Order: sequence, then structure tokens, then C-alpha cells
Amino acid sequence: MLHLLRLVRAAAGGPKQDLLSPAAWIAAAIAATLLQWSLFAAVTGVSATYALTPGVLFELAWPIAAGAVVAWGLAAAGTQLPRFSPGDIGAQFIAVIERQAPRLAILVTRFETQAHQWQVSTLTMAAALILFVALQALLGPR
Repeated sequence: MLHLLRLVRAAAGGPKQDLLSPAAWIAAAIAATLLQWSLFAAVTGVSATYALTPGVLFELAWPIAAGAVVAWGLAAAGTQLPRFSPGDIGAQFIAVIERQAPRLAILVTRFETQAHQWQVSTLTMAAALILFVALQALLGPR
């Protein structure tokens, strides 16, 4: 979220036609926040006032504050974080593997293709079941 705010601030300093993009992002952030709060009681079964108690707020806020301190420290140090294009980060990882180790990518693809066959899946599930039963017999119920 802080990275988004930095991008909005950077875009707001540009030409007048670029102001639509930050306004759209801010509107989307406000709408997402309002949607979450409107569904809170229905999803959790507790009132929204429970989420605003000091104990709950502290429990939820300290990881965010720690992330904010790290983000501000990185920004102050001038550290540039890697830029990912829109999409799955896993796709980026797979692309790196395919560029760096084509043989490994071929082996992973072959393994995944073999693992999806019924015989392999059935054998894996049977082995897991046997292992589970053996561990239950050795360790007993707890």
C-alpha cells in the first residue's frame, strides 16, 4: 500500500492528464476499504466495533507499522525494489528458471506431466495413506 501511495504521489507531479490515474487508484482503495467494512459483521459474526478495540487494533497494526518502517528505511536509503510486471510472480520465477536452466525447466515440466497421470496420483495417495496408518500405529493416538 505504501508503494502504491509513492506511485500515486509520483504520478500526481506529472502533467494534468495523468491525474486521472491517481484519482482512480484512490477511489479504488476507498471502495475496497468500505466494502470490507460493510461485510465484516456478516463474514465474522461479530460486530464491527469489536475490530476497533485497542487490543485488536494493536494486534493487527504492529506488523503493518513494522513494514512501514522497513519501507520508509529502504526509501530513505534510496534502495530500488525490483519491478515486477503485472501478472503472477510465479510466472516471473518460471521465466528465470527457463532462461537460466533450460534442462531443469524441461525436467520440471516432464515431472509435472507424469505426476498428473492417474497411476502416479493413485500410487502417491496410497503411499501417503500407508505412511499415515503406520505412523498412527507406531505413535498411537494422542
